[in-house]
Amino acid sequence: MIEALIYLGFLVFAMLRREWRAAFGRVALPYRLASAALIGLLVVGQLVANGHRYFPLVLWAMYTRSAPSDPVVFEFTAVSDRGEDAALDVLGEAGRLGLRWPLLRVIHRHDRATTEAARAEAEQEIRARLAAIVGEIRDRGGDPPVAGVRVWRRRIPIHDYRGPESIPRELLWEVAAEEMNGAG
Repeated sequence: MIEALIYLGFLVFAMLRREWRAAFGRVALPYRLASAALIGLLVVGQLVANGHRYFPLVLWAMYTRSAPSDPVVFEFTAVSDRGEDAALDVLGEAGRLGLRWPLLRVIHRHDRATTEAARAEAEQEIRARLAAIVGEIRDRGGDPPVAGVRVWRRRIPIHDYRGPESIPRELLWEVAAEEMNGAG
């Protein structure tokens, strides 16, 4: 009911404005009739049907169902020669090399692997891709130089979320400079 009143209020407001009436008057007759029919159907539909269930003013929940499990995100940090951790934009670098989506796919494949052999194969591929990416970063230089990369997994607790500190960070593996030099 309230939606129909909003539509009618807007229509009355629009028709009271001289410039809107003039603009609508310049529209060809078939288009004016079609517009009037659509507006009329919109109002009638809201009054006759169960208006709160239909577009555009519906009571939608943000999602229709809960996620089957807690979402997982991966973080990458660069380890300097001094042992300091710093955020590393691996996905940005991977995008420049055309490796972004292949890297993401293999990381998720590793995370969903059900056998040790599949997990080991995915990890080997991830290490090789990271080595190529970090090799590019090292070739461009930087201070301090990158001595390694750490890959972290964060599982975001949907039902138990209490801010960023409630998201545990688990170290999956570290790719050392030696591995990067061997791959470069």
